[in-house]
Amino acid sequence: MKRFNLLQMLQSIGRSLMIPIAMLPAAGILLAFGVSFQDPNIVASLPFLGADWLVHVLKLMAEAGSVIFANLPLLFAVGVAVGLSDDQGIAGLSAIAGFLIMNVTIGQFLGITPESVAQVRDYTMVLGIPSLQTGVFGGIIIGIIAAWLYKRYYRIQLPSWLEFFSGKRFVPIITSFAALFVGLVMAVVWPPVQHLINGLSNTMTVQGPGVSAFLFGFVERLLIPFGLNHVWWPTFWLQFGEYVNKAGQVVHGDQLIFFAQLKDQVPITAGTFMAGLTPIKMFCIPAIALAIYRCASPENRARVKGIMLSGAITSIVCGITEPIEFSFLFVAPVLYGIHAVLAGLVFLLMEWFSVHIGLSFSGGLIDYLFFGVLPRAPHWYMVFPVGLVMGALYYALFTFAIRSWNLLTPGREVEENAVAQESEQKRPGERHHSGLWRTGKYDQHRSLHVASAH
Repeated sequence: MKRFNLLQMLQSIGRSLMIPIAMLPAAGILLAFGVSFQDPNIVASLPFLGADWLVHVLKLMAEAGSVIFANLPLLFAVGVAVGLSDDQGIAGLSAIAGFLIMNVTIGQFLGITPESVAQVRDYTMVLGIPSLQTGVFGGIIIGIIAAWLYKRYYRIQLPSWLEFFSGKRFVPIITSFAALFVGLVMAVVWPPVQHLINGLSNTMTVQGPGVSAFLFGFVERLLIPFGLNHVWWPTFWLQFGEYVNKAGQVVHGDQLIFFAQLKDQVPITAGTFMAGLTPIKMFCIPAIALAIYRCASPENRARVKGIMLSGAITSIVCGITEPIEFSFLFVAPVLYGIHAVLAGLVFLLMEWFSVHIGLSFSGGLIDYLFFGVLPRAPHWYMVFPVGLVMGALYYALFTFAIRSWNLLTPGREVEENAVAQESEQKRPGERHHSGLWRTGKYDQHRSLHVASAH
């Protein structure tokens, strides 16, 4: 029961994370447009981009996208609180208050000043408050606490002279006091945790990026059936790695570093935990769809074709893979195991070829154009050879497994019926007997049998 409750809780947190994450595509596209079209090489090819009014518009777009990524911890605090409290705005408001108080408490307890922020990498300015670099984790923690306090106290009744603060109005108050305690705990606990994360991320991203990329891709696919992939990848995209931008601010997280480097117009080194998704979604998932279609029984191919084609297009364009993956996950889980291993291999190959492309949300064609092709990210073109080779491997292995092990993927259900009919034909006496039952002639047949015996 406890495991089940823990799984439910993690799934709920994962779903709540999708609320702030849903803003990232728009912010990423604004940033990509604003930065890419200011590139000197593109401006030289398209001189009209150098017009003063257009330069101001592009800078505005870049800053509008950048401000979202700069304030992700606060957005995660609000998003998680709202998501876990069934869309209650008061929980989001409580999370904002709690987030501010937590950071003020941390800064005051540790004596962090604006001057020390410029000298110590573990320090940062959070909405003008000197504090620790807790990143999105700090926001998620406050969001969870705000949602929990909302569910516990939104119906509380206080004495008559405090009645105004009863019910939902009590939630921001209790969250503020809780944030004081959380801030004190974070001031003590977070520095060693931050050093541990930095050390682990340094090992994974610098000393063993290939193995790290494989493990990320492998585990990320394995967690999708449980809905826990949204808990797995934020650690890598939003916390692992370190980069100091042109403003002297320390940026953590593979995705956030990518956008910071894109804005600073410096060589991009991020993307280890993102690049592999593009060939998977543009080539490998469609290859799975083709294998399932080709292995379907001829009489079912028309039906399967529509399902697989729509799923493949959705994966290529939008980067949404669940329609294809869930079509075989439960009927042939061994195929999903193969898929997870091959997905890890794709990430490994992209790291070996030093492909550093980013994404805003899904990693489909739209993301590839905006965060690979348009900014001319390092080795963006390698998506095609890696995708074609791995797509062919996916198709070959899936076709072999489906046919060799007679897996009941979509369109092959008829073979199960055929096996049953074949086994029935091997018992002619029983088949004839049951046929008499079905035709209603069993009694007549039995009477003739009795008469001949006499």
